Amino acid sequence: MKKALIVLLALVATPSLAQQTPPSAESLRQLFAAIHANKLMDSYMTQLDSGMQAGMRAALKGKTANVKQQQIMDDMRARMIGVFKESFSWEKIEPMMTDIYRKDFTQREVDDMLKFYRSPTGHSVVDKLPLAMQQAGQAVQSMLPPMIEKLQQIQKDGAAQLQAAQDAADAGAPPPRPQ
Repeated sequence: MKKALIVLLALVATPSLAQQTPPSAESLRQLFAAIHANKLMDSYMTQLDSGMQAGMRAALKGKTANVKQQQIMDDMRARMIGVFKESFSWEKIEPMMTDIYRKDFTQREVDDMLKFYRSPTGHSVVDKLPLAMQQAGQAVQSMLPPMIEKLQQIQKDGAAQLQAAQDAADAGAPPPRPQ
């Protein structure tokens, strides 16, 4: 009777343990290839570059940069993008993503994702995802200028309050109340 109970528990536990198996490195490489992860990184870099360009235009507050200023900004942006590309190349990101996926997903989940991404619908999602990400990035960028203005005003107000508090402390008066 005791042996039968142990065998029964073993049979019940085996599928559960199989579902908890971390994915193999090979299956993750296949998944990353199926979702074109390296191309997604390239797309992200393009969006980042566009975001930097938009940020620089916003910083000019409608003014036009002269030729020398534009050269400086272009050089600065290119150097910054170079740092991002070097730091976030797929070769450097893949081991980290492999570790994350091994911790967060089971082999069964990765197998199911592979099945999906290898299907016609999965191919379509992979093809459309960079465009959807680009459109989302552009939508967010359009929200940035008013947000940046508000943040700059908060910073300006805060600096003025800090200066007033310092002036009051230097004069021995009680600090002003925040607005």
